[in-house]
Amino acid sequence: AGVLISAEVYQRADHQVPVVVITGDVPAYGVISPGDIAVTNVSVPAGVHVIPGSQLSQVPGEIAAVALRPGTLLNPADLTTAQPPAPGQVLLAIALKPESLPASGLAPGDHVLVVATPGDQGQPSSSNSAPALTSPVQGVVAAVDPKADQDGFDVVDLIVPASSGDAVAAQVSTGQFALVVTKRGG
Repeated sequence: AGVLISAEVYQRADHQVPVVVITGDVPAYGVISPGDIAVTNVSVPAGVHVIPGSQLSQVPGEIAAVALRPGTLLNPADLTTAQPPAPGQVLLAIALKPESLPASGLAPGDHVLVVATPGDQGQPSSSNSAPALTSPVQGVVAAVDPKADQDGFDVVDLIVPASSGDAVAAQVSTGQFALVVTKRGG
């Protein structure tokens, strides 16, 4: 009986299954390519959700719901079928001067606040009207263009609540705003 129990425990402890693993960085809302994934054998505890290795060919073309890092086992909840914006959200393209970005940059999935600011270098606004934003608006970075545009601005796609989209767009058009990072990654 002891030998049978030992054999059963050994078999369960050493039971590995092929699963899909991330091999490349995939930003939140990025499309997964064949080079971003592979199959590895691991022991999967009960209750841990993974994508079986047999489904590897079905993953390329799927959209990452969160930022994915190499070495991460792919979970079905890490995938989405929809790119932003979701219902109740809007997607805005925001042009930022490179010196307005954090030294570490911005990445898809970063959480930010859009805050109205005074004019350049703290000078009063050039207009006498009140700022379009009366309070900070939460947003999530959807994409960052890796190179500056022809005018030297970096372009960031930002997801904000639809109810605040007009005010954020109006404030951004003045150039008198700042993005404050509140959380890194998705």
